[in-house]
Amino acid sequence: MNNFLNIILAYVKEQWIWALLIGYELVAMAMGIFTHYDIAIPCISQLIFHKECPGCGLTRGTMCMLQGEFEKAASFNRGVFVVIPLIVGLVIYDFFEFKNKRLPLLLSKKNKTN
Repeated sequence: MNNFLNIILAYVKEQWIWALLIGYELVAMAMGIFTHYDIAIPCISQLIFHKECPGCGLTRGTMCMLQGEFEKAASFNRGVFVVIPLIVGLVIYDFFEFKNKRLPLLLSKKNKTN
């Protein structure tokens, strides 16, 4: 278990920008679900052009999916049923790619310097 935690921490350290963005978005969704405060990252297209972009509604749709409200999720953005599983799959794939290929290289470089 401790080894797995070390692998996750090494992965987050390597992918810190994505971890920060995804972590913030998860906190924003949790706050939206449990407290109804909206601290989500605003849509730049909405702010500048006052028009929805193709990604508008994905966060709200994801929140609805997590609550089991699939029809409401579809009303926000039907792409949520494709994009969210795709992102989860890509993160899982990248994690195993890191664990099996990049982590051994990092460890071998670290051992050579010691």
